[in-house]
Amino acid sequence: MSEKIQATPVRPDRRNWPNVFSSGTVIGTLGALIGLGGAEFRLLVLIGLFRADSELAGNLSLLISLPTMLTGIARYRKDQRFITIKHNRNFMLTMAFGSLLGSDLGGQLVGIVSAGSLLSLLSLILLVSAVKEYGGMREFRHLI
Repeated sequence: MSEKIQATPVRPDRRNWPNVFSSGTVIGTLGALIGLGGAEFRLLVLIGLFRADSELAGNLSLLISLPTMLTGIARYRKDQRFITIKHNRNFMLTMAFGSLLGSDLGGQLVGIVSAGSLLSLLSLILLVSAVKEYGGMREFRHLI
């Protein structure tokens, strides 16, 4: 039996719609500049600025990402950037299937794994990624 999900919708005042639009524009621009979809900025804005709860922010971010991804695919299809997909097809498909399995597993673990455990794991992943990335930036070692 499925549990009914209650999420508080994001309902900005009509006067805030320009802020919603301009936030989306800034996020899209930053995402395009760094070569990502902008979710890393979008989640912060949805939660911080528009007071969405984290579950709703994640869901909205996924839905908002879809047109962004389709636009990117259409744009990059015209140049030779998709040649990397051809050369990395097996890797990409293997990771995609693993992600599907992982999302199903994660959905089954909701309510079993504590939020604190997830935050600790995320913190550890971010810390290891930052250390690894910084270690590869030898030209900036003089700054520490």
